[in-house]
Amino acid sequence: MAKIEDGKGRGFYSGVDSTGRLQTASATISEEILATVEGEAYAFGTATVSFTSSTNSAILYVKNNDSRPLILDRCRVMLGYATGGTPGTWFISFRRNPTAGTIISNALTSGLTNINHGSNITPDATYYRGVQGDTLTGGSGGSFPIATTVSQTTFPFGRVLQTGSSFGITLTPPTGTTAADVFIVLRAYYPQAELK
Repeated sequence: MAKIEDGKGRGFYSGVDSTGRLQTASATISEEILATVEGEAYAFGTATVSFTSSTNSAILYVKNNDSRPLILDRCRVMLGYATGGTPGTWFISFRRNPTAGTIISNALTSGLTNINHGSNITPDATYYRGVQGDTLTGGSGGSFPIATTVSQTTFPFGRVLQTGSSFGITLTPPTGTTAADVFIVLRAYYPQAELK
């Protein structure tokens, strides 16, 4: 019968205890941190979107063109103070697989940051930012209220964009708004382990 010998301390053998069990060490890190270390985690940003009315507007669009899935981890919405009318509720809509709209045809590239500041890798994706009045059509999704008393909200996602899948965000300010600024950041990454 083969025997595993203890090579601990030699730098190239495994440690083995007196019962023949291998000694191992492990560390647990999140998939996003691993992707960040590999330079494949990103933040898509809208820049500041200025509203002068309560028009529903498409403000962010992302389409994955890579053969790997793109994980949309979370979305941070930062709302400026809305003036005009009476205090009310913002409505945000997350759109699954939108296909058209002026946010796409206008093609204003969104902001993009690689979360690993030592990496120049960019995602194989299409990403646009919108302005007040931009539209987004096709796909499906629902609206969620955000109280005007909230200045920042983070929505956890865990959404997966397979190859060719898309995602969009529309936002409607409170009724009667005459001035308001909004900024949105969407965090995403390519998983380093193969996903089916």
